[in-house]
Amino acid sequence: MLKTSNRTASSTQTRADAGDARSESAQVDQRTMGKSLRDICPRESHADWKPPSGRPDPMQLLEHSNKRRMVELIPQAGRVEVVMEPD
Repeated sequence: MLKTSNRTASSTQTRADAGDARSESAQVDQRTMGKSLRDICPRESHADWKPPSGRPDPMQLLEHSNKRRMVELIPQAGRVEVVMEPD
């Protein structure tokens, strides 16, 4: 893990730690903004969303984009089957 240091040895932090401290106020601002947007668009309203007419089928778009790819490089699409390992 990379370390960064300010002028004193006691202030040495990992870059991730420094980023968290630096952006804490930005995270609070984002949460506050997100919560205020729930007044305009509550989560329950997402269930009422309908795709616009004429919208292309997402799976057809993926199939079309795969036509020129090498078969080995085509990503798996669709639902992933969960396999439970025995205890």
